[in-house]
This record gives sequence, C-alpha cells and structure tokens, in this order.
Amino acid sequence: MLFSAVNTQKIITILHERKGNVVLSPRQEEIYNEHFQPHGVTPKQFEKIMSKGKLKVIKSGGLVSRQGDEMTTVQLVVKGSTRASVTGRHLTAIGSKPGNRSRFAGGDSGAWIGEMGFLQSMWMKKPIFPVADKEDNEEMSDVKGNARALSTIVAVDDVEIIEWTYEDMSELMRTSGDMQAALTRSMTAAIVGKVANFMMSKQAGMPTVAALIDNWKHGRQIDDDEDDNEDDVEVPVVRRNTTAVNHRYM
Repeated sequence: MLFSAVNTQKIITILHERKGNVVLSPRQEEIYNEHFQPHGVTPKQFEKIMSKGKLKVIKSGGLVSRQGDEMTTVQLVVKGSTRASVTGRHLTAIGSKPGNRSRFAGGDSGAWIGEMGFLQSMWMKKPIFPVADKEDNEEMSDVKGNARALSTIVAVDDVEIIEWTYEDMSELMRTSGDMQAALTRSMTAAIVGKVANFMMSKQAGMPTVAALIDNWKHGRQIDDDEDDNEDDVEVPVVRRNTTAVNHRYM
C-alpha cells in the first residue's frame, strides 16, 4: 500500500514537472532558452530551479571565485562578463561574455561556476533519488562543499549571478529522477563546453596584464604560464571596495 502511494506521488510530481503551466518574463525566458531548455529542463522545472536560487550582483572588479578556495555554491552568470585565470594564465573557456553562445563551439560554458565540484561531490555520495524508506532518506547526507575552485574569476563589468547552495541544489536533485537528469545534463554540458572551448582557443603566449592584476589583487602567486587567449591586454578599472547584493530571484 505504501509502495503504491509513493509511486503514485512520484507519477504526479513528474507529470506536474512536464505539463505544468508557467508564464516566464522575457528575461527569464532568455535564461531558460540559453542554459536549460536545450538540456531537457521543462518550464515548470525551471521555475522551481530559479525559486531556489538567489540573485547576486557583483560590481566591476569584484571577486567571483578565488583559485583554491572551498566551493559551497553553484553559480550561473546571467548578465555581464567575467574573466578567469589560473595562476596568471587567462582562460577564455572559463570566463563568460555576451555573445559567447554563438562565438564558441562550446557556447557560453563559462557562465556556469562550481558545477564541476558539485557534480563530483554528488557522484561521491549515495544516490539522491527519492526513496520510500524514511530512514534511508535521512541517511542520504546533503552534498558538502569540499571541492576547491580551479580558477580565479573576476567581474569585468557589473555582473548578475544566480547562486544555489550545494544543499539547495541537492534538494532540487531529490525532487525527481527527471529533475536530476535534466540538471545533470545542463551542468555536464557546461563542463564539456569548457573543454571544447579550451581546445579551440588554446595558443601560446604570456600571461595577460589583466590576468596578472587579478591574481595580484586577490592574493594568488603568478606563474609565467602560457595564455590561451589571443590579445586580451587591456587593463579594466579595478575597484578595491566591491559589494555583493543578494536577492531572491523569484
């Protein structure tokens, strides 16, 4: 009886995710079409995903992530540009910029930040599909933020980021098998896109001036590594006092 009731509830949840009516604003529709719809996320699932996220505004020159720091969130850049570097080496594939979707084979894969660490942590845990046994559910610990940032990412201009804690993201994953599969595809596609973009843009060079400033400003040692970008030598205005404002997105 309990098994039948649980399965019925799962079926209702899945049908609601697939068929539920949602009205998106033009801005929400733009985010959905670029980052979620191509990977099978339904509008209803998207609505739930965004309701768990927080809008974070980072001013120009502000730090998005620092190489080596512990990661506890998954982030998605939805407005503005970011620059990424690893010990002074500018990596275009990990940065985000309007137009990258059509410019690069892997799209704007750098818009996702922290997705690799989250998925790695998730795969190291027990399966997080919903289960009938309450005790089993309690034993399934939330994904913990033990991954480390692979790069330093700085806002080139004012950027808007949607941010989910690992706990919120793992809760979304537990909603249903469909939700877990769709979100996993979205984030895995970003990882594959970064690899593709890196391979396409790789070429020799010295660390850029902008990347050197980023690493100096945010306290990381610089190596004389090669740069994968062609001629990004402009120095943006860097503000030492930056602020981040958090809002519920929906």
